[in-house]
This record gives sequence, C-alpha cells and structure tokens, in this order.
Amino acid sequence: MNKIEIFKILFYISIVIWLFPPVRQWKTKYFYFFLILVLADPVSMFLKNYVLSSNIHFYFPFISLLLFFSVYRKDKTNEKIYFPVTLTISSFTFILTLIMEQSQLAVGILHFLIVFLFLKEFIIRFSFKSELDIFLLIVIFYEFTTILKYLNVAFGFTNATAYFIITSIFQISFGLFFSIVRGDRARVVIQR
Repeated sequence: MNKIEIFKILFYISIVIWLFPPVRQWKTKYFYFFLILVLADPVSMFLKNYVLSSNIHFYFPFISLLLFFSVYRKDKTNEKIYFPVTLTISSFTFILTLIMEQSQLAVGILHFLIVFLFLKEFIIRFSFKSELDIFLLIVIFYEFTTILKYLNVAFGFTNATAYFIITSIFQISFGLFFSIVRGDRARVVIQR
C-alpha cells in the first residue's frame, strides 16, 4: 500500500468517524463546534474539486474563525468586550489571510485562541467547582494536535508523511471519544 492510499483511507475513516460527535453532542454547548468540524473536510474537498480548484487558502481560516465563535460566546462576564473582540479577531484573520497571504498563521493563532478558551473553562471548573473535566482535557489535546499539524505544514519541522499519519490516527481516536462521551457529563468531582 502506498502513501496516497493510506492518506485516502485515513481521510475517509476520519470523515465517517467524525459524523457521530455532533449527534452525540446535540443540545450541549459544544454542538456547533463539532458540527463545524464534521462539515469542514467534506466542504473543503467539494470546494477544491468543484468550485475553487486552485485557491482555497481563505477557507481554513474561515472555518477556524467559525470554530472560535462557536466557543467564544457572549455572556455577562464579557458583554462589554464581546463586539470589539469579535471585530478585532475577524479583521485580524481577514488581514492575515487575504492581504498578507498567511492563512496557516491565521489558522494557528485562531486555534491557540480556541485552546485558551477551553483552558479557561477547564481552570474555572477545576478552581471553583472542584471538577476535573475529562472532556475539556481531550478537546484541548485535540486542538493541540491540530495546531501541531498546521505548524508542521508551515515550518516542516518533521517528516510530514509520518506525522500526518500519526496525528490522523490520534484525531480519529479523539473522534471516537467525542462520539461516545457527551460534553456535559464527563466530569470527575475532586474531594478536597
């Protein structure tokens, strides 16, 4: 089996596995995050093959921006800064992607911001409710594999083929986890 066949097999397995997390996360606050994740690969494949065959560099930053907004919600603690933050991040993504043509950098930065939001939520739950949220830990690890994938594409710090296969297997495993465990039920209460 050659590398192309392995890539295709992993790609299609990933698409099938990632169909289930949005169903499992239905009516949780993470539903839209997983819905965007499940739609990202098939839509990108469709755009690349049928619509924008050569130039889809804006697509991945746009998907990352949607992922960010699915996690960053307006609430009482951030209502004064919500609009300026969303405007700034949207403008920043637009400038990096379309003007500076740095789409990989935009994606990496957006995913770092997503990790920050999940990490903030994890720390707040752990500090104030004494809950160790396994689900959020796994989401954070998933996001780190995504960041590392983009860093490897941007900077080529390791053998891209082997790294892609390994991270794809990890991400398929994450997809299986998210298909089984709901985001609102994966907490362990720590007794102090």
